[in-house]
Amino acid sequence: MVILFILHGCTHPASAIDWKDYDSLETFVQMKNLGDKYKFIEYARKNPGKLTYLEAFTAGLLLQQKENYRESVFFFYFAAFHKKGDSLLEQMYSLNRSNQLKIIPLSLKKMSGEKLTLTPLFPEAMYELAYSAWKIQKDEDALTILDSSGKLAPPEDPLREKREYLRARIYQKTNPIKSEILFRALYQKWNKTIYLYYLTQYLEKSSPEKAKDNYRKIIINYPYQWIRAEAAWRLKNMGGLHAEDTLLLFPYSGKKPEQFFGSLTIPFSDLSAKGQYFYLKYYLPAFSARNTLERDKWLDLLNSSRLNPAEKAAIFQLLAEKLYSASAYGDIISLQKKNGYTTDRISYLCVLSCSHSSCAPEDLLRYSYDFLRNNPGNLNVSKIYSDQCVHYHRTGDYSRSRSCFQAVPAENSYYSARADWYRILAEENTQKKDTREQARKYRNFFWNHPNEYYGILALEKAEKLGAEKIPHSVDSFWTQMEKDVSTVENSLSGKHKTGLFFLLIGEYSRGMDYMKELSPAQRHLALISLARKVKYPYLAYQSAKEYLILKKYSINPYSMNTFAREILFPRPYLSRVSFYAEKYTMDPYMLYAIMRQESGFWERARSSSNAQGLLQLIPSTAKLINKKEKIPNMDLFNPEHNVRIGSRFFADMLHWFSGDFRKAAAAYNGGPNFVSHLEKKTTALDKNDFFEQIPRLETYFYVQYTGYNYPVYRILYED
Repeated sequence: MVILFILHGCTHPASAIDWKDYDSLETFVQMKNLGDKYKFIEYARKNPGKLTYLEAFTAGLLLQQKENYRESVFFFYFAAFHKKGDSLLEQMYSLNRSNQLKIIPLSLKKMSGEKLTLTPLFPEAMYELAYSAWKIQKDEDALTILDSSGKLAPPEDPLREKREYLRARIYQKTNPIKSEILFRALYQKWNKTIYLYYLTQYLEKSSPEKAKDNYRKIIINYPYQWIRAEAAWRLKNMGGLHAEDTLLLFPYSGKKPEQFFGSLTIPFSDLSAKGQYFYLKYYLPAFSARNTLERDKWLDLLNSSRLNPAEKAAIFQLLAEKLYSASAYGDIISLQKKNGYTTDRISYLCVLSCSHSSCAPEDLLRYSYDFLRNNPGNLNVSKIYSDQCVHYHRTGDYSRSRSCFQAVPAENSYYSARADWYRILAEENTQKKDTREQARKYRNFFWNHPNEYYGILALEKAEKLGAEKIPHSVDSFWTQMEKDVSTVENSLSGKHKTGLFFLLIGEYSRGMDYMKELSPAQRHLALISLARKVKYPYLAYQSAKEYLILKKYSINPYSMNTFAREILFPRPYLSRVSFYAEKYTMDPYMLYAIMRQESGFWERARSSSNAQGLLQLIPSTAKLINKKEKIPNMDLFNPEHNVRIGSRFFADMLHWFSGDFRKAAAAYNGGPNFVSHLEKKTTALDKNDFFEQIPRLETYFYVQYTGYNYPVYRILYED
């Protein structure tokens, strides 16, 4: 009971987090970005007395992630009560960190008789202290801490629910009746499936049918695998299952689909609608996409099922995905026409399938047109549809090209820019040429599409035709945004800054608990402010992009001030990038153009194909390049290594394609052999037309994005 007496005297409110408190986190952010966040633990262990409460809390969380709960309580204790640890506690920690010392009781005794100053992270630190105590089976200490810290919590306490949940988990062993009451109250108030799962365990004996219904509900609806698996096995172990319950248990049966469904005796027609849904869903992987007999049998079951039209379409979509993965493009189109099921995803797969197969141009236009009416912002389908419009332009049918482009409302900037680009090219080919008039038109084109690749192409043409250089004139949007960042920064409460702390260290859901009342715009502005303080370009860039989308604002490089330039087109690791760019004889802004598109300046970026780091290098490619560079213990998440290897690789691409940045960028993304092969088989009207004919969507858009980034960097930093 010592802690009750101690905490009772700490009734004064905690001080708010100050922006200078975040300055110390720059070291952690760098370690986090480098993938060395656990080195931060070693830093904390060696310098416990130097830690701020934010750093101490971060160290405690990292130790929890490593399941080192005994040691974590020391850092949570610091985070709750001290900005810096005192020498006696440091000494106790240093002497006993690695053994089985009962840190919590000693920590509480150490607190006795002291006048403690609460930090803004007091509630969070005390909750984590209680959680760590529970994990090392010190339930009484955990309950004591929860009771005491709860009395000092603010009225709108984000941790109230978490404390009650932890209390209910603790009572599971010592007081089941109280635990059931707590879980029932939690479920009634918050309606979360996790609470239903624990509550249902108490119903297995008293209300077994109710318990079975609850477990079925969890299996069907809950998004997390481990809870579904636990509920499934509890349902199975209760016995007396309905015949179709086995369908719910199939994902956890350990059997292959053909084994499972071969032993299923219940007729399909006797299943409920929900049972038929799961039967069709789980039976689908049992046969090959090209096995037409099994596929037709499955489709007959689908068509005769009790499912409503939306459910049937959702199940048919799974078949379409399976067929697309097997490159059975013609089957997708024919089966969709025959059965008539449609969703946006099915329509999208039909468009892609038509573009991959020998589909008639009219069919491709019709599929694309139908899809774009409901999804005008889809870039891929906009490209596929407008490719046919471009084809008419290449064959000299400018009138048909123009009407083709005009048929679809230009509601995304890429499609609008591409349509206007070919309109102005058609005018150039059909009208008498006047150099000054052409220069004016291209310059105006850029002004209408300053945030698109085609706008940059128009700017280059305007300059070649002798148009005057566009002067820089800062848009009031940026000066206002800069003011808004300062305003939000000054208006944030300690609660909001605590939320920012959690967002910064990657605890998104916890951060949002503290920032719910802020508007999305305010949150983005606050994150921009924080990212600039801790020198975290990735966070600033992503937050600024989201803010611009929210405000529906399109950037113009000639209207950006320094504030806008540094968050949207930053230059991280400038000395390293400049050094390797000079070493390999290239413009450093080429590397930044690639970096901006590849990783958004996130050092820990990893793609689905395992490309890593700032310049997104594939490990196998990096190993080949490193035979020349000879970096010992190469780590692609280390910016120094990544920039060095990436610079060498991009320099090789530039050399391969005679210094052509866009071809080098295409090769960086799609491979040099792909671009070389394209050069041999493509008949381009001009240099720009070559890039219009890149058949691979990813590489096509990659060239556009990087082809925009590079000249904008030069405009912003060289002009």
